[in-house]
Amino acid sequence: MHDFYKAIDRTAEWIGDLIYQGCETLAKEIEATAIEVEATLDYYLEPIFDWIGEVEEIVADGSRPFVQTVTPVLQDRPVCVGCRNYHGEAYGGNVLVCAIHPYGAEGDSCPDWTSVWKDGSD
Repeated sequence: MHDFYKAIDRTAEWIGDLIYQGCETLAKEIEATAIEVEATLDYYLEPIFDWIGEVEEIVADGSRPFVQTVTPVLQDRPVCVGCRNYHGEAYGGNVLVCAIHPYGAEGDSCPDWTSVWKDGSD
C-alpha cells in the first residue's frame, strides 16, 4: 500500500510539473502577443496622435486671440486685453502676466502692448 501512495505522489508531482510548464509557456506566449499587439497599436495610433497634436496646435493658435482677449478681463487686467505678449498662467499660485511685465503693466497703458489679432502681415 505504501508503494501505491508513492505512485500517487509521483503522479501528482508529474501533473504539477506539467501544469507549471504549461503555465510558463502560456505566460511567454501572452507576453509575446502583448508585445506584438503593442507594436501594432503604436504603428497605427502614432500617426493619429501626431495628427491630434497638430490639431491641438491649430486650435490653440486659432483661439489665442479669444483667450488673450477674454482671460485678462477675467483676471482684472484690462491693460492686457488683446495683447500678443499676454501669458496669464499661474505658477505656484502666482500669475505670470507676460515675460516683459511679469506682474502686469503699471498704469493705464502698456508701452509693449502688441495686438494679438492678425493684421494681415502675419
